[in-house]
Amino acid sequence: MFSMKICYVSPEVVPFAKTGGLADVAGALPKALAKLGNIVKVFMPLYSQVDRNKFQISKVIESLAIEVDEKTELFDLYHCRMVESECDFYFVKMDKFFNRSGLYVSPDTGKDWEDNDVRFSAFSKAVLESMIALNFKPDIINCNDWQTGLIPAYIKCQGYGKGFFADTATIITVHNIGYQGLFPAESFKKLGFDAKFYYPTSGFEYYNQVSFLKAGLEYSDIINTVSERYAKEIQSSNEYGAGLEGLLASRANDLFGVVNGIDYEIWNPETDPLIAANYSAAKPQGKTKNKNALRKLTKLPMVRRDVPIIGMISRMASQKGFDLIAEIADQIFGLDIQMVVLGTGDKVYEDLFLELAKKYPKKLSVNMKFDDALAHLIEAG
Repeated sequence: MFSMKICYVSPEVVPFAKTGGLADVAGALPKALAKLGNIVKVFMPLYSQVDRNKFQISKVIESLAIEVDEKTELFDLYHCRMVESECDFYFVKMDKFFNRSGLYVSPDTGKDWEDNDVRFSAFSKAVLESMIALNFKPDIINCNDWQTGLIPAYIKCQGYGKGFFADTATIITVHNIGYQGLFPAESFKKLGFDAKFYYPTSGFEYYNQVSFLKAGLEYSDIINTVSERYAKEIQSSNEYGAGLEGLLASRANDLFGVVNGIDYEIWNPETDPLIAANYSAAKPQGKTKNKNALRKLTKLPMVRRDVPIIGMISRMASQKGFDLIAEIADQIFGLDIQMVVLGTGDKVYEDLFLELAKKYPKKLSVNMKFDDALAHLIEAG
């Protein structure tokens, strides 16, 4: 069997840290690739939210150096192996950047961390330097979303592509074109690229700003996204392509739509150990037990059996449709329904849903955190 060495890079990975569906994909796809016989190493930041003790995460390399924002920064590399997934997971420890209360957004302000440009530039360089230190020469580096978009650029525009990664191909997976990693033009000098790479219409420039996602789309060898339909839509117009439709259309031959799969070992109600009662399509009786267990856990009252529960596991953002819910919230909760929301995101929507929960305490439960067990119960109930 043909085997590849694959480096999978994501800003979040289940079961370690999660704000949205990207983490689920990043937890499941490497596992599937490993089961096909490939050698897979997954890289993510070591956030304060990652439970080192639970997952037996330990330091493997100390004091590696990178240059970012015209300074030398040191980082440590941590590791654990998940036997059931047959993958190695590596964590970039830079407390200056990742020992914070939120992954991308400050919970205090509800806004992106002001230094996200430097944070994820540092992470991207750290991943490349980690592979060199591990002497792991990947055939493919699969990047995910804007936070990893600089990796293909560092390979193509700096010395990385002429040395250790000369035979490495890059893929960037776009999960949501609306998140582009946009920063002021002056951010470019912090990233370590030659000034000649930033000019109007360049691979980094987006309407007088720096776009990490555009850099990934420009410099990766292959682009893929979450479905064939979405791949076509984001090339078609500004409405779907968010200003990147021209670039995407110019790379149509390199752009593929691959539908996100599901890990049947984890999301199987017949065997799931995190739900209140197992069930199947043939024996659905356990569904009601999960519904009531969900109500109990989220402090919603027990009501008639036929009252539906709407479950939402999502980042709270307009791209996820929360603006549409906001417009008709009172109409929704005027219906005979209950709703459980799990996720964090834009402060405007966090505040809105907390107020709605106060207004409709018997109908709405809002849970602004990462809780894998609750996510499973929402799906089951």
